[in-house]
Amino acid sequence: MSENYAVTVIEGEIPIADMTTLERLVLGSMFTCEEADEGRVRFYAEEGAADWVSPDPVVLAAARRDSASIPSRLNAYIDQTLALYGADPAVEVEIDMTGLCWESILQDIVRRSPTLRYVSTSTAFTCSKMTAGGFGGAASVVTADAVWSQSTHAFIENRIAKIEAASGDVGA
Repeated sequence: MSENYAVTVIEGEIPIADMTTLERLVLGSMFTCEEADEGRVRFYAEEGAADWVSPDPVVLAAARRDSASIPSRLNAYIDQTLALYGADPAVEVEIDMTGLCWESILQDIVRRSPTLRYVSTSTAFTCSKMTAGGFGGAASVVTADAVWSQSTHAFIENRIAKIEAASGDVGA
């Protein structure tokens, strides 16, 4: 069986001041987070962004309180998750992040940021055993108004379709 990886880099550095405490905690749980110069951070994932995160419950509760007054879709998402666990702040929480994509978190950061006009990401799809569809990549550009993404597979399909349409061919 082949292991698939989605090595992902959020290009550039994000100012810490532009993120809520909760956004930084969750993104830092999904990705490796490295401090950069001048109050900025870098995020990347060597095997893929985590689908599940389990931050310390006390840290999570404090981050949620600190972020309460700042508009972010992550606030409501975390509130829904915490409601499932009840009122005990010491209970370990597992958060399924497949219900709110990390691009949405980045978009909220860009929307509020006085300096970021966009954030771009690059992903390399690799696998432990080469299989059809197991290798490629994708790129995204996240702005305040949109998230644009395209995989290398989609790019190839689109180009081939245009070539075939222009020549009248229906196959290679």
